[in-house]
Amino acid sequence: MQKYEIVSKETHRDLRWKPANSFKFAAKDHLCCLVLDEAPRAALHVPIAFSKATDEHFGLFALQGLEQGTNYFVNSIGEWLAGYIPAAYRGYPFALSDSGTGEQVLCIDSSSDSLSEVTGSAFFEEDGEPSAQIQKIMTFLSHIYRNHLATQALCTFLQEMDLFEPWPITVKQDEKDVTVKGIFRVNENKFNGLDAPALINLRDKGAFPLIFCQLISMQNYSTLAALAPSSGVKASAAIPSEISFDVGSTFGNLSFNDL
Repeated sequence: MQKYEIVSKETHRDLRWKPANSFKFAAKDHLCCLVLDEAPRAALHVPIAFSKATDEHFGLFALQGLEQGTNYFVNSIGEWLAGYIPAAYRGYPFALSDSGTGEQVLCIDSSSDSLSEVTGSAFFEEDGEPSAQIQKIMTFLSHIYRNHLATQALCTFLQEMDLFEPWPITVKQDEKDVTVKGIFRVNENKFNGLDAPALINLRDKGAFPLIFCQLISMQNYSTLAALAPSSGVKASAAIPSEISFDVGSTFGNLSFNDL
């Protein structure tokens, strides 16, 4: 189970860290949060869906399994099998967390095997400032955080336009067809039937790319289903030797008070 703690000078100044060498930490994630900036690339490789991020609001997600606790894109030895790695995973073992004052602080999963007293990258320079690699990660995660807020706002707008409908996915369980619940898609018929003012409103909100990415991505469902344990299909892909932090430039309201 993941256990995040705030990166601080007191705790981590003499420690080192190394990138995760396995995706086993994501092996039980049937959904993974996505942001707008990565939707075009993700749509080429994984099914994209909408689901309730809170009790009232929808969010954007990569569909990775057909039941809770399953991620078909992670095999038994922790290899990633899809052609795209969600940004949320590329930042691991780090994540941003709300400090309670509206600022975001850098955290690390202390339950991972990334922490070391001997090998890896330093958290801090000798003068106590965050290392160049830590600053790079904070810039990356900050961009994702700000883009996440924009994604939430656009999903809320589409929800208010009543453009979501349940995605009717069924799977075989004990020889019975079971409907996957909580997964939504764009209602294509309703979208095509919108009048000109509504379409202009969608255009002005920047919603067209997200709508098209979601609809196009549904063709990747067959890839996901083929990786299901019962399909008998085997797949393998090597983990990239270096995870890329390439989702944009500096954004965010980051606090160094706890470093």
